[in-house]
Amino acid sequence: MPMLVRSRVGSPTLGGGVVGDSTILPPQIKNVVVMGASIMDGTAGSSALRVSFQNILRTRLEHPVTVWDAAVSATTTRTYINEWPALSAAIPSSINNNNTIAYIHIGGNNVTGSRPYTSAQDSTVIASMLSDINWIIDRVEARGWRWVLADLSFRNYDGTTAANEENGSLPYNEREYSRL
Repeated sequence: MPMLVRSRVGSPTLGGGVVGDSTILPPQIKNVVVMGASIMDGTAGSSALRVSFQNILRTRLEHPVTVWDAAVSATTTRTYINEWPALSAAIPSSINNNNTIAYIHIGGNNVTGSRPYTSAQDSTVIASMLSDINWIIDRVEARGWRWVLADLSFRNYDGTTAANEENGSLPYNEREYSRL
């Protein structure tokens, strides 16, 4: 059974992402690279988590899938760029093909320090974050991988976000991530 992914997707052959597209995870996918900060480290950051995720994917895709951990807890987009050479080197060079998809969820720790969203940030903090994310996507595509960029997850910062989502990740998703 194909697995549905709702996010922006892209690949070296497909070009840029498609916003809000419901895409079927191709059945030929044999490798999933989990990229991002703690939320992603919680998906593949230990052997037990990777095995559990691999089993879920095996059931959904009806063939074995290897999960590679390239997540770093507490990272921002900039610190992730600094970590990339070591993270990339830990994934064998043979995993450079269209049978690999990178699931990218990064930027939440950038938002933590820059919220609430203001348009004045667009030329500074946000522009830097978006530039970093594009750099990361460029490296993913250089490896020949397809990619999925997830919207930032909901966080109830200081207990205020549930009542006013403008204080959280929502404006970043609506106004910034949608441009990638």
